[in-house]
Amino acid sequence: MSTDGFGGLKSWARRLAGERGQTMVIVAVMIILFVSMLVLVIDAGNVYAQRRQTQNAADAGALAGARILANGGSVADASAAVSSYVSGNGAALVSVSCSAAAGAITGTVTVVASKEFPTFFAGAIGIPRANVQAAAQAIYGPPRELGNLMPIALSLDAYNNSKGGGTVRIWDSDQINEKTPAGTYDVYDGMRGWLYFGVKNCGTSTIENWIDNGYDGTVSVGQWINGKSGVKVPAITEFEVRKGDTVYVPIYDTWVKGKGQNDDDGFHIVSFAAFVVDGFVSKGNDKYVFGHFAYTIEATSCCGTVDTGVHVVYLQR
Repeated sequence: MSTDGFGGLKSWARRLAGERGQTMVIVAVMIILFVSMLVLVIDAGNVYAQRRQTQNAADAGALAGARILANGGSVADASAAVSSYVSGNGAALVSVSCSAAAGAITGTVTVVASKEFPTFFAGAIGIPRANVQAAAQAIYGPPRELGNLMPIALSLDAYNNSKGGGTVRIWDSDQINEKTPAGTYDVYDGMRGWLYFGVKNCGTSTIENWIDNGYDGTVSVGQWINGKSGVKVPAITEFEVRKGDTVYVPIYDTWVKGKGQNDDDGFHIVSFAAFVVDGFVSKGNDKYVFGHFAYTIEATSCCGTVDTGVHVVYLQR
């Protein structure tokens, strides 16, 4: 074989080796790009899913804590509830802050949660684990409006004087003819009134229907509602069928004679209270419904200006 032949063979071998080297470089680059795409698609998607789960845990914890405070619970109980809900949703509690100042109308529960988890392919580029955090804040306070109300309203003074616990008796009378038992608070003329919710010439059957089913409209804080103060209404006996139920009664801070429609009185509504009906008593001409106030949470708009035990809880962030 000629020298030129050997030279061509060597040249061809060098070109082949060079092409193989280029191919290896291209393959290596393609592998890196492929792994990067896996990291982008799979691990980034996993980070998003883990972040969403952590956010759900923070949301659940904040709402649980706010519900505890809204129902009269302590900050310690609220914090314990937050921890339980966060861990129960697969995250770790980083911090919890409860604002429930004495006398405050509204309060907040702020939660920060985190979660650490292994990656799928990011370990190939030096990221074997990832960590995500999420924050949530729940607010609680009295409602700005409420529906399904009873047609009987109580004065704010009557609520404040009786909310310490025990039995509350709401009389259909302008006075009571017996001694008030210990642990009982009596509400009668001047402390309550019947509401007509804008209806003119409101009759007993209409009031009975509202007691049975609740008023089918909505009342807002600050609204004036027509009605009558100090009158005896036969419909009070209808409360007997609501025994064991929690009903909602408007709370007023003042009433003005003749301010309502059709020369009715006007009641200025400032809040709403949950009243658990324990029973009804009829003593001749004197009748009363008795029960006790309770804390409740309702799904409506927030927030009102006077706290009388009914609350709204919602996520702000």
